Amino acid sequence: MRYFADAATTENFSHTAKKFMVPQSSISETIKKLETELGVNLFDRKGNKVILNEKGKIFQSGVESALRHLDDVVRTLKDNKEEVSGDLSILVQTNRRLVTKCISEFKNLYPNVNFSIYHEYSDVTYDRFDICISDQIYGLKDLDKELLITENILITVSKNHPLAERKVVSMKDLSDERFISMQTNRSLHKLLLSLCHNSGFNPHIAIQCDDPFYLREYVAMNLGIALFPEFSWKNTFDDRVSFLETSEGPIKRDTYVYWKNSKYISKAAKLFRNYVIEKFREEYTSFARFL
Repeated sequence: MRYFADAATTENFSHTAKKFMVPQSSISETIKKLETELGVNLFDRKGNKVILNEKGKIFQSGVESALRHLDDVVRTLKDNKEEVSGDLSILVQTNRRLVTKCISEFKNLYPNVNFSIYHEYSDVTYDRFDICISDQIYGLKDLDKELLITENILITVSKNHPLAERKVVSMKDLSDERFISMQTNRSLHKLLLSLCHNSGFNPHIAIQCDDPFYLREYVAMNLGIALFPEFSWKNTFDDRVSFLETSEGPIKRDTYVYWKNSKYISKAAKLFRNYVIEKFREEYTSFARFL
């Protein structure tokens, strides 16, 4: 069943064989036996390619549901032990600094809990993550969530930039500016596009990078301006930059912890979820005192 479930997703028996560390012939033979037992073809063969057909898609849905149920039963049995252990799959898309701190502290408390940490949608399918920390989840149902933080998004510029002496700036005033942005799949990039489009212009993105550290360095070097999440990136800039608010009103970003209500939540996952919620509250309370 696991061979089939993976092959149905990849439509590549060779990839499935490498994942399970078996010969490709074992995958092909297993799938063929499965098709013979069912009395239907699950894949269409075209040359060296295999394509999951409509009957295969129907079977895939049932198999994935059954495997999730079996995995949940195993996790339930493991949770009946006194010690907290097991594997957690975490999708972290915002507030990585604080989430990383939470993971480190949680591992010290519960050393037998193992983490698989992902940062992109493409790295883990949504039916496999236990917890997601993000400001955006699109097109998914059966999710529960709890708000972790609402933070301000500011504009950051180099101290050498002409705008550095101002405290407030209109988004329209930034239409001729060079922007430094995260990659296109990151929420800050999407927020930048939305803000600029709502103000009637397309941003001139001079630099895109996938590392917040270097984004901040590029701003300090006066290579462009950028959005700045006030809580998430606190204490990560030095005195080489200034921060501006927008005259259109405060820009806000909400970050949530998500989990699937249709999936079994292990003892370790519940403990970690609650730990993250509490730590965010503590951090923000401390942060707010100095605002």
